[in-house]
Amino acid sequence: MQTLFKLSILLLLLLVSAPAVACFGPKLYVGTPGGMNGELLFHLAAIYVQEKTGVESVRIEYAEGETAGDLLQREKIDLGFSPSAIPDWSSILTVGDTLHLLSGTRPIENLQFTTVPKALKKLQRLLTREDLALLQQQVENGMLPAKAVRNLYMQRGWI
Repeated sequence: MQTLFKLSILLLLLLVSAPAVACFGPKLYVGTPGGMNGELLFHLAAIYVQEKTGVESVRIEYAEGETAGDLLQREKIDLGFSPSAIPDWSSILTVGDTLHLLSGTRPIENLQFTTVPKALKKLQRLLTREDLALLQQQVENGMLPAKAVRNLYMQRGWI
């Protein structure tokens, strides 16, 4: 009986000390302009999508002279922020008339991302130009973009 107990303890210790293997799902690649405003825009979409769908996002900064349309065309990003709509790409999040989150085909057609466009459409109904201006002001005053976005979403009960 003691041998069985010792073997059980040994097996438990081996399982606990074994390296964990995490399972990571697919990620969305989100194009943004450079700088703090680009980081703010990334977190605007990424935090909401992560909280509502569980899908993680990776930020891709536009190089000098690149646009969301350029990177969507070359399939380097799945979503891209643009100051205006571009006819060949769906706007799945629009704030006022100066901010558009354009979508490539992957978030719309790939079954792994079916909840993402719905979540972003809901965010579009919630987020206003005034909210965006408030977030931009907080970042200009030194708050980290991710913290500013998360605080707003939590204060409003959106996440």
